[in-house]
Amino acid sequence: MKLLRETGWDAIEVRVCDIDPKEKNEPYSNWGNRRDAIGPSNIRGMVPAMKAASAASGVPIVALAPYVNASEPEKFEPMAEAAEALGARVIRVAAPWYQDKSRYDDLFNAGRAGLKRIEPVARKHGVIAAVEVHMGGICASPSAARRLVDGLDPKCVGVIFDPGNMAYEGFETWRMACDLLGPYLAHVHVKNARWKVESDAPPAPVVWKADNAPLREGFVNWSEVMKALRSAGYDGCLSLEDFTPGPKRELLSSTLSFLKSL
Repeated sequence: MKLLRETGWDAIEVRVCDIDPKEKNEPYSNWGNRRDAIGPSNIRGMVPAMKAASAASGVPIVALAPYVNASEPEKFEPMAEAAEALGARVIRVAAPWYQDKSRYDDLFNAGRAGLKRIEPVARKHGVIAAVEVHMGGICASPSAARRLVDGLDPKCVGVIFDPGNMAYEGFETWRMACDLLGPYLAHVHVKNARWKVESDAPPAPVVWKADNAPLREGFVNWSEVMKALRSAGYDGCLSLEDFTPGPKRELLSSTLSFLKSL
């Protein structure tokens, strides 16, 4: 948090994920072993330390990013309790994942039923359960996310708009995406991606693959996204979720300068 304050950032979104025991002796990485060992198994006990770190740095915790799935509503309340204690407003919720043998209607009904159970819990704790627009799930696009949450209370259930994920799957024009999310536009993740040729072996078709990209260089034109957000009246947070390699201080400083230039 001190590094965020030193580089000019206003707040933090904390990922909540237990470290796999097999990863604990591995080098630090975004997806494996991490310094911030905050997960569902220990978050209740970590709240005092998180509050102290936030107070000492002057960087508030505004969101939690666990891997709670909408089809598993019983896992949401511990996150909501922690968020309330920390003063965080938004809690990420994953939509059901779409697998080879999946049936969309079954997944949609399970996710919808779960969100209906999550809604009163979110209201009780004063938080928003925000479904993330994410490739590989039934909410890969803003329109699919709107369908899942439509009719629920947007003060309790919303959507995380993630243009970087939409570069992989679920692209809709930025203006229309923000417009159709309407009151459910609760949070924004900031990153980018680009497509590269993975295999070119004639006569087979060329195979393309999306991967992380620096914020300024990828498929997403963040200047256009900003215009769309302004048009929608969005005044919430922009949460950096950039997984490109490199020194973190430099990344944080250059990214903030880029975003402010927009």
